[in-house]
Amino acid sequence: MKTILYLALLAPLLLWSQSIDQNYVLSRNYKQASATIIPNPSIQQAATSITYFDGLGRAIQQVSVDQSAEGKSIVVPMEYDVYGRMAIEYLPYASELGGGNYRPDALTEVLGYADYNGEPPYSEKLLESSPLNRVLKQSAPGESWAMGSGHEIRLDYQANSGSDNIIRYTASATWNAAHSIYDVSLSQGSYATGDLYKTVTKDENWTSGKNNTSEEYKDKEGRVVLKRTYNDSDPHDTYYVYDQFGNLSYVIPPESSSPTV
Repeated sequence: MKTILYLALLAPLLLWSQSIDQNYVLSRNYKQASATIIPNPSIQQAATSITYFDGLGRAIQQVSVDQSAEGKSIVVPMEYDVYGRMAIEYLPYASELGGGNYRPDALTEVLGYADYNGEPPYSEKLLESSPLNRVLKQSAPGESWAMGSGHEIRLDYQANSGSDNIIRYTASATWNAAHSIYDVSLSQGSYATGDLYKTVTKDENWTSGKNNTSEEYKDKEGRVVLKRTYNDSDPHDTYYVYDQFGNLSYVIPPESSSPTV
């Protein structure tokens, strides 16, 4: 009985024509309720997706079987650089080849896909040359937003300095036995230079100065303590305050004269 059951479960998988010489995971999202297993569901009964993997266990292609409006399979190719990083992420395209087969020419097909009109059908990341793999620039699909267009998102990684003028808020939770709750008090101080990790993000419309930039500050435990945005070079700060247990106790929005719990 066990052998028969296993064969029964494997049989419907073969009907989707996925490539048998590739590692893959097949998943189905059923659209209709059924008291029994549907061995070979139609696209009206279930959405079937197949993800193919290389020998290192990395996803290299995803196929949504026959799920476009015209009944074509939707393919998302994936690519890695020489360091094994996914620096380019491609848009999906509708393949002329139906079914769930692996497309060995998927990268060529997506670059030549007619609906993209020759525009770059991918976003791209410029990563720093370190094991941290932090993003230095990030582009979006399309010629106007491509890498080298001048409209990339730029990121810079720094440490805080005295000129950042950051308030160090500290929350202290004290048990109130009479009311069976914690009373939380708030105090202020300052950060020493280098106490915080600072990430500066310049958006696609940045040209110079502080406009179209944002800053995020994290403490050495990785918690966000401040998000700062700019409007006409004027800073707008949102503070995040934690108690001694690491709980987020206050969020202080811009221009607020008193904290909001």
